[in-house]
Amino acid sequence: AATRMATIPEGSSGAATGGAEALVAVGACVRVTLSTGGTKIARRCATVALVDGDQAEVEWDEGPAALATGAAGAPDRADLDAPDPTRVLISALAPLEPFEDQRAQLVLTPDDNAAQNAVKRLADLRDFRAARHWLRAMCATLSGPLSVGSAVVIYPGCFYNDNGTFPNTTLGTVGLIDEDKSVAEIMLRDDEEATVPLPFLVPVPASSGPAVRFARLATQAAKFALQQQPPAVVRALESATVAIRLCLTLLDPEQDSIQVDGGSLESSAQAACQEALFQAIMLKTRVHVLQFKFRAAAADVRQAVMLRPADRKAREMVEIIKQRRARDNAQNRILAKSMTKWIDSAMRQNDQLQSNDQSSHSSSAAEPERQSDSDGGAKEGQGLVGWMRSTFLG
Repeated sequence: AATRMATIPEGSSGAATGGAEALVAVGACVRVTLSTGGTKIARRCATVALVDGDQAEVEWDEGPAALATGAAGAPDRADLDAPDPTRVLISALAPLEPFEDQRAQLVLTPDDNAAQNAVKRLADLRDFRAARHWLRAMCATLSGPLSVGSAVVIYPGCFYNDNGTFPNTTLGTVGLIDEDKSVAEIMLRDDEEATVPLPFLVPVPASSGPAVRFARLATQAAKFALQQQPPAVVRALESATVAIRLCLTLLDPEQDSIQVDGGSLESSAQAACQEALFQAIMLKTRVHVLQFKFRAAAADVRQAVMLRPADRKAREMVEIIKQRRARDNAQNRILAKSMTKWIDSAMRQNDQLQSNDQSSHSSSAAEPERQSDSDGGAKEGQGLVGWMRSTFLG
């Protein structure tokens, strides 16, 4: 793939933020400042692979938090297609933040102000990938590793329809993990069970306090995923959907998958859960708009409006979806009209060719075999025209 040079926006200097010239050693972990157009900037973690004068070749990564916890997962399609450069100016490099060398201690205490401040600092730097992976690491600390007895959200990310629903997305408890670590038996409500591949399972906390915090962190992770350049829509959809399922479960007084101290959520926890639910639904709506799945987006925003009928942002999103759907329908009509003209032109040319061919062969009665072939060709052409009419003009 072709590479491009990273540029530094005016008023931004890698050296000013940490002496980039001292980071040119091969293997150094750095943060690269990128221009995303105009005055907007973004930053991303990388490892120096090669130094060439005032330039360096870098290999992109997701930041120390992802590498330390294994939270990176499979790359999002948006990350794979990102036009980020591999060759950058050395002046665009800056050192990682001091706390990123102490990530293990911070991640283990997700309620600590230091961890929250670390995420805020990374977001202020506009390194939303690194910030998102810190949040994922904090969520993993809250939920613990997948094991028998773990509470899990079943999230088959490849299985959703245009209405925005996830028929198999539910919350259950791990009853048994297969010996080859490929599937698990999940206990659901009403004594139902399901056999689910491990990649479809997202561990969540089994008690209400950590679960509410998990939902809030997952919602924030979905927000950061959409702020990446380009947006990591797959990751945003996963984080938002898991947060929604977790909140709906916590707000269900009849659920028994998550232990609730005292039998019911405290008012503050309930308010936090409702806030996370609303924000996660709005983020999921934005994902579907970016995916041009307007029916799914409409179904999502309808839930948001039902939760908060007077919310201005939810109502603005309703209007945005209406406008996008109208524009998309108009573009489809234009495309259909253009296709119709092209098919009509192709059919007229085909009819003209058939007419010329028949005239040529009718003047030569001494060539019956050729005339027969011409008739066969005409029939074949008529078949093609019929197929084009039935397929494109219906």
